[in-house]
Amino acid sequence: MTSTSKLIRGGLCFIILSFLLTACKTTQSVSTVAPRQAKEVLDSLNIRYIEYSFFTASARMKYNGEESKIGGRMKIIMQPDSLVWMNFKKFSIEGARVLIRADSVKILYRQEDVYETRSTQAYFDHYNIDLSFRSLQELMIGNLPIPKEEDIDKYHTDQYYNIGFNHEGGNYQYMINEDFSIFRASITDSAGRQIIATFGDYDDHMFAKRKDIEITTPGNGTSKISMKLSDVVFDTPKSIKFDIPSHYTRLP
Repeated sequence: MTSTSKLIRGGLCFIILSFLLTACKTTQSVSTVAPRQAKEVLDSLNIRYIEYSFFTASARMKYNGEESKIGGRMKIIMQPDSLVWMNFKKFSIEGARVLIRADSVKILYRQEDVYETRSTQAYFDHYNIDLSFRSLQELMIGNLPIPKEEDIDKYHTDQYYNIGFNHEGGNYQYMINEDFSIFRASITDSAGRQIIATFGDYDDHMFAKRKDIEITTPGNGTSKISMKLSDVVFDTPKSIKFDIPSHYTRLP
């Protein structure tokens, strides 16, 4: 695999991780929140669940890691239980095109005339993404896990409603505003990797169009991602194009 393919493949992993933290609408608090029971906060978070039949968006992304930097534009199309389609461009030149389905991941590397394909589970396992395809889509659209009241192991109030709980092998910590919106999310997974995200620029669907994320991996330092989304559209079907040219070589 060439250095460019390695860079795109690694960047794709972090892009997926960044979308896993798409959050509900939030406005940062400036004073102590009013006293409330945890159940009231959880009920309000559940009301913010996003129902959709189709999702499209454009994005500008910057990634700054220990060994590499990536910047460019991307487009995302998603249909529930069906597909996630993305393409990546720099200076208006397409570098990669990706199609994720429940059973497969396919990536075209446009500048090198090569492609790769493997099962979705194999791809997730390779990058320690402990999710099902359905869970991936839920988190990409902004439906973060909300615990049951009895599963909360930490709850207190100060400037925020602070909730801590465990979910599918990961430890989640939320800082929630007076209006029951998530201001910051921190996730530590079973491999010791920690993801901390803050959000801004929210639309009428309570979808965060600005995300700033730090990912710390044991032994590999901290990587930072800044992503700004635009042209966000819900429930308008879009067609996709994903053909593997006959002259492309398959990567091992």
